[in-house]
Amino acid sequence: MTDLARKLADQGHTRAAAALFLQQFRADPHDFTALVNYAHAAANHDRPAVIAVIAEYLVEHAADPVALSKGLALQLPYLESEARRTRGLNEYSAGDVDEPPFQFSQGTVARWIEACEARLVVDDNRFAAYSALAWVDHALRDYAAADDNLAKARDYPGDPRISAAHFTGPWFDDIERAISDNMKPAATLKAASVRTARRVYVGCDEKYFNEYGVILARSLAGQDLCAHFHVYDMAEPNAVMDRLYSLFRMNFALTTERTSFTDIEQAKHYYASARLIRMAQQMEMDNIPTVMLDADLMLGGSLGRLFERLDNADIILCRMPGRIPFHTQFNASVVGINPRGGRRYLKRVAGFIAKSYLDRRVPWCLDQIALLCTLREMQSRGQGPRSAACGPFVYDGSMSPKTALWPQKLTVDNPEHGLCEKARSGFSA
Repeated sequence: MTDLARKLADQGHTRAAAALFLQQFRADPHDFTALVNYAHAAANHDRPAVIAVIAEYLVEHAADPVALSKGLALQLPYLESEARRTRGLNEYSAGDVDEPPFQFSQGTVARWIEACEARLVVDDNRFAAYSALAWVDHALRDYAAADDNLAKARDYPGDPRISAAHFTGPWFDDIERAISDNMKPAATLKAASVRTARRVYVGCDEKYFNEYGVILARSLAGQDLCAHFHVYDMAEPNAVMDRLYSLFRMNFALTTERTSFTDIEQAKHYYASARLIRMAQQMEMDNIPTVMLDADLMLGGSLGRLFERLDNADIILCRMPGRIPFHTQFNASVVGINPRGGRRYLKRVAGFIAKSYLDRRVPWCLDQIALLCTLREMQSRGQGPRSAACGPFVYDGSMSPKTALWPQKLTVDNPEHGLCEKARSGFSA
């Protein structure tokens, strides 16, 4: 049953997958993995039911602090999201980069904190116990305490998306040097020939470029900006060059690098995080305000408002509300950098990633971990950049005509899947 449910979920048939996962959980109410799988599959189409099923689990395990802390951590984001929905607030994108993660679920937060503290006494999984406390510290904005608990967690094996996080202290002292010491410059195949006041930066491998990046490029064509594509491991660089030239003529840039990864997953992790290093290296050479976009986005409107907001800020980030894990606080799909005041932040983000490579911690979402941790570390020293949230008018994961950016990937069960495919087809023509 589990294999079938996962296959259905991978194919985007989330309703059918949720039904099977729920059936599995009903058969064993202690199976927390089944509960997690059900919640993830069902949340987009029946969040109240998800909240109710998790509540049943919490009642069943009220005397077990380990189960209670895990269940509350699972339920909290859904409670916060539902509270935002009922208040007419965007559930995906917050309006303030520094907004507390939980504004409407304080009672549940208090129960979660109490359970995590009790868990530390009884949980044999020390990594999980200390990690849970680090999450609590982060939610309470006590970053020094979060670092203390993360240091204890690293003494045990566990999720690298947790152990890769740092918020304060001497670990940051040499991060900028980590780039120059360990990252060779990218190879430039074509530099932009026309000076513009705005740039969009995209990093992906050649396969992803052919599947998604081309559609993004077509949606950007005609905009008053320079399009810079950094494409990893190209087998046919001339074909990529010809495609971009047909869309942008001379007003684009193309850089590349060859990696030596044999493991596909490791390569994907590198591609996603190293693009911020390559963007930082590019911005050391010019003064163009730059917005990095995921290759699997497409333009649904003008980026003018986004760049106008960037004119009055140092950085723009997509802040996601109501999340607990470090790697889910910011969405690296949209990152804006104004060279006037944001270049130092970007350089330190890049250094954070480069040093993580040296530490052999290259998890999925390292880019998003670096965006969060670097910002909080700089703010703790009173040197944080002026930050602004991109806001739902730029991107909120939907196909709304009010947003400037649309996703190219939606599950087949998503009500907007047809709109997404129609838009993709329009840009493919």
